[in-house]
Amino acid sequence: KGFSDAFQKASSFVSAMACCPDGSWPALNADPSYAATGQVIEMGDLKVYVSGTPGEKAVLVWPEVFGWEGRMKQICDQLAAAGYYAVMPDHMRGESMSEAAAKGEEAKMAFLNKWAGNFDEVVLADINDKLFPHLKEVGATSVGGIGFCWGVWVAHRASAAGVPLKCAAGCHPSVRLEGFVGSNELELAGKVKCPMMFASAGNDPENVQPDGEVSKKLKELHPTSVIIAFPEMEHGWVSRGDVSQENVARDTKLALQACMDFFAAHL
Repeated sequence: KGFSDAFQKASSFVSAMACCPDGSWPALNADPSYAATGQVIEMGDLKVYVSGTPGEKAVLVWPEVFGWEGRMKQICDQLAAAGYYAVMPDHMRGESMSEAAAKGEEAKMAFLNKWAGNFDEVVLADINDKLFPHLKEVGATSVGGIGFCWGVWVAHRASAAGVPLKCAAGCHPSVRLEGFVGSNELELAGKVKCPMMFASAGNDPENVQPDGEVSKKLKELHPTSVIIAFPEMEHGWVSRGDVSQENVARDTKLALQACMDFFAAHL
């Protein structure tokens, strides 16, 4: 049918929004000159970028709808430098919003519908059947998550589904993607089973700001959750903002340090 029944039911809600709010940073090509310190391994048909020394503490890294573009590998390498085994799966198998958006609004919405609607059979299956067996094999017993945009929604969905995350951080969260599956972000927050952190941009939805209803629900259920607002920033700044701008460089560093501090407190 193209769009799922759940999408059709929620169409009046989601058609007015997408993954990223208006004014967000566009896709950023990965820097070809960056010398990544990790490596790409394969788990069946799933490619995974891993960085750092495998050990007790690991962080699953869920990228945005642009996949491994932007600074995603640099962020994994920063986690590795801080002592975590960073594991970034390519759940989308090479697909990217960049290609879909180039084909027009209908293709863009179909892409978002696909990568929300197939969470259980693709993303959750990858996590349970490939990623966690790998983490167990390498001795990781304390596992957190970090997401960006779409990846923040993945972290919430994973925790709600029972994935044993100790905590999860999210930069410029797009948890409103829950609308694509006929639910809403407040309902999803009520199912999350671990402390969460948000680094929210000024143009992110009100409900993921410090006084927003999603943030309040997370802190009510998990009091060590942390919500930090970056009012000068636009959605996407951590992974794809222009760090030649002084304030973007400053708040990118601050947001990632906040994530590191959050992991240090929970992993």
